Amino acid sequence: MTIRNLYAALLALNLVGFSVVASLANSLGVLATPYAITMRGIVLGLSCVLLVMAVGRKHTALPKNHFLLFFLLFWVVYVWRLFYETSFRTSLLAKDPGDYWIWAIGTCLIPALALLVKVKDEAFQTAYRWSLFFLVFASCVVVFSGSTSHLSSSGTVQDIGRFNTESINPITIGHIGLSLLILIIWYSFLQEKTFLWKKRTIISGGILLGLYLVISSASRGPIVTLFVVIIFYLFSVNFKKTWKPIFLFLVLLAIGYVLAVHFEESGRFSTISRIESAFSDEDMAVVGRKTSYAGAWNQFLESPVLGDTLEERITRFYPHNVILESLMATGIVGGTFFLMMLTFGVICAYRLLKTRNVNGWVGLIFIQYLIAAQFSGAIYNTTMMWTFLSATISCAKSGKKIKT
Repeated sequence: MTIRNLYAALLALNLVGFSVVASLANSLGVLATPYAITMRGIVLGLSCVLLVMAVGRKHTALPKNHFLLFFLLFWVVYVWRLFYETSFRTSLLAKDPGDYWIWAIGTCLIPALALLVKVKDEAFQTAYRWSLFFLVFASCVVVFSGSTSHLSSSGTVQDIGRFNTESINPITIGHIGLSLLILIIWYSFLQEKTFLWKKRTIISGGILLGLYLVISSASRGPIVTLFVVIIFYLFSVNFKKTWKPIFLFLVLLAIGYVLAVHFEESGRFSTISRIESAFSDEDMAVVGRKTSYAGAWNQFLESPVLGDTLEERITRFYPHNVILESLMATGIVGGTFFLMMLTFGVICAYRLLKTRNVNGWVGLIFIQYLIAAQFSGAIYNTTMMWTFLSATISCAKSGKKIKT
């Protein structure tokens, strides 16, 4: 396998591999965990192979820029925190110490390093085709195998008004739909000028499929992320050309709102009521987020230089915001490296869109999962954010623009 195809496979597997495995396992009625672990092992193995191949070839070496410096410095500080907490303060951790190392190093650091290698931009185009195909496949399987029923810890089945499967939670389903929307819209509205009616039908079906998953998940994070991704893209477009994407996005949002109201009134999905409850103090998820945010900030203030610990003390969980978590766990030292690294990634994503790079979808997916990481996930398990951050940096080296 060439480096280009290896890189494309690794990027696509990070985006859709686990969704495909989990959705198939659910549809077949088997436990998804063994297959998910196998998939993680495959991704880790491919990452190691790619790194070894890159070392032996000059044109695929790691990029020499400020991002790599910030990246390595942050991970040095974070690994030191991991070592200290899992060696000397294990009694304070709610999770098994080994889990932190497996997730942080095996699913975030090594794959992210591998995707930093410089490759020709055809690798990203190959990854796009594979990702789009398997996103459609996984989405279809989820639609036919999912439901709003949820098995609680007490063993009772409840209707939670949110689309989910036994192995895929509503938030993940929402982001699967959003990723599909981004890839479909990127192809249809930004790269192609004319379509045959058959292609238009397929594209419209893909957009509706992605929108359905975002709405049916009734997850606020993916919905907020959708708006942020739209705004981010619009800021990158020439002012004189914004009316077309604005019109298309307004149509998309209007259809989404009509569908959400219809589903709410029919008693299927509680999307509207969950959005409304976000502005009240009665929603336990919102209350929990506020508690963890406040707790993480207070822990940072107690130990501002090198940080305090890996978990927020009150909830005994990660604070659901990676920026706050970086300050809480690594203090000003690690938090500064982390913020500089993310800033570098956002700038590169913006440049990909501003220069009309044909692979700008990579930057949009990074923005999606960067925003998602501010509502859910932790530094040691936000694999999508880490891998697409690295892919965005690597892709920024490509100068191929969209033909206009």
